[in-house]
Amino acid sequence: MRGKGLIFALLLIGFISVIGQVVLIREFMIVFYGNELSLGLILANWLFLVAIGSYIFGLLAERFKLGIRSFISLQILVALTLPLQIFATRMVRYILGISQGELIGLIQILGSSFLILMPLCIILGFQFPLGCRIYAKKTRKTAVSIGRVYVLEAIGSLIGGILFSYLLVLYLDSFQIAFLIAIVSLISALFLLRLENLLKSSLALVISFLLIIATLCFFFGAVHIESLSGRLQWGDDLISSENSIYGNIVVLERDKQYNFYENGLLMFTTMDTEFNEELIHFPMLEHSEPRRVLLIGGGTGGALKEILKHSIDNVTYVELDPTIIEVSKRHISEEDLKAINDPRAEIIATDGRFFIKEKKGNYDVVIVNLPEPSTAQLNRFYTREFFEEVGEILNEKGILSVGVSSSESYIGEEKRILGSSIYKTMKTVFPELIVIPGEKSFLLASKSRDVLIYDPEILSERLEDRDIETMLLDNSYIEYKLSRDRINFTLDSLKDDDVLINTDLRPIGYYYDILLWSSLTNPELRHLLDIQLIALIPIVFFSILIAIWKLSKRLLIPSAIFTIGLTGMVYEVVSLIAFQVLYGYLYYKIAIIIAAFMAGLALGGNYMNKIMENKGRELFAKIEFSIVLYSLFLPFMFIEISSHLRDLQLISVEILFPLLMVIAGFLVGLEFPLANKIYLSKEGKIAQTAGTIYASDLLGACLGAIFSSAILIPLIGITNVCILVAILNLIMGLMVFFSK
Repeated sequence: MRGKGLIFALLLIGFISVIGQVVLIREFMIVFYGNELSLGLILANWLFLVAIGSYIFGLLAERFKLGIRSFISLQILVALTLPLQIFATRMVRYILGISQGELIGLIQILGSSFLILMPLCIILGFQFPLGCRIYAKKTRKTAVSIGRVYVLEAIGSLIGGILFSYLLVLYLDSFQIAFLIAIVSLISALFLLRLENLLKSSLALVISFLLIIATLCFFFGAVHIESLSGRLQWGDDLISSENSIYGNIVVLERDKQYNFYENGLLMFTTMDTEFNEELIHFPMLEHSEPRRVLLIGGGTGGALKEILKHSIDNVTYVELDPTIIEVSKRHISEEDLKAINDPRAEIIATDGRFFIKEKKGNYDVVIVNLPEPSTAQLNRFYTREFFEEVGEILNEKGILSVGVSSSESYIGEEKRILGSSIYKTMKTVFPELIVIPGEKSFLLASKSRDVLIYDPEILSERLEDRDIETMLLDNSYIEYKLSRDRINFTLDSLKDDDVLINTDLRPIGYYYDILLWSSLTNPELRHLLDIQLIALIPIVFFSILIAIWKLSKRLLIPSAIFTIGLTGMVYEVVSLIAFQVLYGYLYYKIAIIIAAFMAGLALGGNYMNKIMENKGRELFAKIEFSIVLYSLFLPFMFIEISSHLRDLQLISVEILFPLLMVIAGFLVGLEFPLANKIYLSKEGKIAQTAGTIYASDLLGACLGAIFSSAILIPLIGITNVCILVAILNLIMGLMVFFSK
């Protein structure tokens, strides 16, 4: 029983880490602009701070001979810290004086997330080397103890990830999850006190008191704290805040107008008549007789109502998050509610791209009503492959409508580049493409020529013949929107031969959106994202590796683990992006992929613990060479799956991706215990070795989090990123193999 108490405590390191990470990053995404770069910065801060905690306190644990009592103190701090950090995250905008809807800059994101994440991350980082030292003392083993703690942490992460994805996120809010973590952590602390025969001590009384408080907060107080923090975060306009597996949905009311936000970004506003009429009626009027319509996203804000004004047979409205529809029903107007319940309207809650892949029927008009490609998830709806898939479900004279940010008078360089990339990408698929100019310009495409027109008279006649009632869009408005000067101005801004085409495996679109975001928030840092400067990153990195090998053999193994941490993060990122573009953004299925990677880590680490007694650098080098081959194999598999996707059953994709992640995790997991054995033979100190190697692993993952998802993948593509990782591991494998 006593041994089980220690194992439970070590499992909790990974369990609490993964749940705390997901909850806090989720909260930050509500506060910040949730693009790939901001997400990468927050995740990098998390990994960096845990690495610092692991390295520094790993040294202190050895120097001061810290043991179980110190570990218990850390568990108490975890219980107190997470609820306070969630509250602090929600206060960021208020503290920084930034209003709702205003973008937060790069420096503010980096600084505020660093300070808020610091307490919990330092504690979690400290727990790993201290846990290794305690476990080694109890089992009287050295290198194996570090490997076993690593495996236990991976299993804890696996359990935490599955539990969060399938249970916690569905039924509990953020504060309830935080207090549940506090309860579990305090119970574990009591188990450890029993291990030390200290259940009658004053510390046990303190923990018991805190456990009672945490339990009361979980059942009764969390709801009130959630409401209070929500009011402080959003102001008195807040009338609803709900969580779903996809994010946080907030409704604000001002002057009888409702603003709907998802993860802090404005989705739609009720009574936004001008936008909805332009969004819907221009593509509908361009078609001579629209009968079947597909709307992807944003239908409850008025778009669905406008579609149903036409004499259509059926409109299919696809929305990823069913919670958006349920929340909308409680706040939208009677007319919009009537549109949702119209028998001609079919509402399907699934990923839009997943729906298109499965759909066999044909549509006259497809309207994409989604935000700009600010993330890899959204970028999937602006790629060449997506447009090809839409072309397959369009009738011969069918029309696709996609919106891009624009301007009536002046279009900035970054906004022009983003729009040009989408325009150029659509041109590779559709032979006919026109633009409806405006603050948000609409690109209308058809796979047949002589379908789309710029003639205001014909469009006005169709508007009158269909007897459509509108508030703003009339004959004069159509003529104004389609004036030749406005069209030429917008078309000139969209025609840029130097921009890159946006594809699934090279998603340059969200990199261009990052450039736009950075120019609006931190123009002084905009040059740091220039392609020419970023191209130097791999060269500099490889040079640093060679310098490490030449200058310090002592840093070779930590550098190798740094590389494997980076590699593991790249494996996760490229697999998640590839799965989304090939299959769809289905939250629970993505959770399975992450869980598969963690399962692979545990299997690899456990296997190495059993065989590494007489193994050393030669086996380490062989694993590195295996990782080289796998890095080259992974993009080949993505390409093969993509090219044969129509022939494969989608269930096959569900099986293939987790299998690929188990293998990736297994290879990464093999190296960690062996690296500790090699390094421990030189240093001889359990906590110091565990802290150093664990910190190196996390720092590599930190670098991978920033550069792979936000910069390298969109710039050079998934295939080239995997090749880059292969070269990196090849160099490191050769360095280890030939080292003395």
